[in-house]
Amino acid sequence: MNDVGTLLIVHINTKGDLDWETSVEYDKEIEEKKEFDLKKRDAIRIDAAVLEATPCEGFDPQIRQQFKRLIGEALACSLNLDYAAARSMISAARQYFQARSEETSRNWYLSASALA
Repeated sequence: MNDVGTLLIVHINTKGDLDWETSVEYDKEIEEKKEFDLKKRDAIRIDAAVLEATPCEGFDPQIRQQFKRLIGEALACSLNLDYAAARSMISAARQYFQARSEETSRNWYLSASALA
């Protein structure tokens, strides 16, 4: 729920993809607010889609889920017209992915070195 009392939901589906849904009432009410900016919202959706499509098969399922959760939080903030928080969450998701990528690379390097 949001401050206008209508439905907004962002979730990770059974395939591990992010989905969101808003009610018709929510869409009507939110688009009438002065803070509504379709370009900002779409830019955040695009960034979120690019991040979500980033290959992360080498990560543990829990890490993938946390990564998706950060992206989902950005979408939820954007849909609630909090574009600054959405941008912050997109940045946090990128940083989280980068850190986990570096950890994974180090583990692969150390594993390969130990075998050699």
